[in-house]
Amino acid sequence: MVDLALAQQVKFSRWKNKEGQKPINRTLPTRWKPPEQGKLKLNVDASWSPGDFSGSAAGILRDSSGTVADGFVVPIRALSPQHAEALALLQGLKFLNQTEAMHVGLGVVQSSGCTVESDSLISVDAVMGRAESSWDIKAIIEQCKEELPFIKSVKGVAVTVEHCLREANRAADWLANSHRSKNLPANWVNYPPLFLSEILCSEFYPSLTCKARLVQ
Repeated sequence: MVDLALAQQVKFSRWKNKEGQKPINRTLPTRWKPPEQGKLKLNVDASWSPGDFSGSAAGILRDSSGTVADGFVVPIRALSPQHAEALALLQGLKFLNQTEAMHVGLGVVQSSGCTVESDSLISVDAVMGRAESSWDIKAIIEQCKEELPFIKSVKGVAVTVEHCLREANRAADWLANSHRSKNLPANWVNYPPLFLSEILCSEFYPSLTCKARLVQ
């Protein structure tokens, strides 16, 4: 077990270095961009520990006004950061099949489509058929591909999967980290913690007015 843990730690370090050297796609927004009117956007992310392979996957669903419609956090077991990111994407697609917010004409949220965003370019390209998936996430990617048409048939809502920069995925990242560290309250969807509220607000309003709006 010690040798396995050390091997995973080395793999994690190499992954971090590789990711750090990857050039940033400057055509992508560096801040969360709301979906079009009448549509929803689900941002997903994962937080993972190389020591015990445990982690969390999280997703936050918002409408065109930036309002949180729903969300999820679940524990996961993963062998690598990329494995964790792929699991987060799969959990997000499964979540869309279950959430009532995806029903068109629900009253509170009406959705004519949904975009799922992940900052894992490898997972997104594999799901959308633009690249081959590695052996360790191949089964997960195939499950993701199966979920997409199922959502359309059950919910009547078309779902697309897109890549975003990490800077535009701050809310999902914070949720995954907070859940893994057991610092996330159960009612976070209806009553977002202060730090999450600041993230949501800063992504939609100028930073100088954000704190003032939160205390009103």
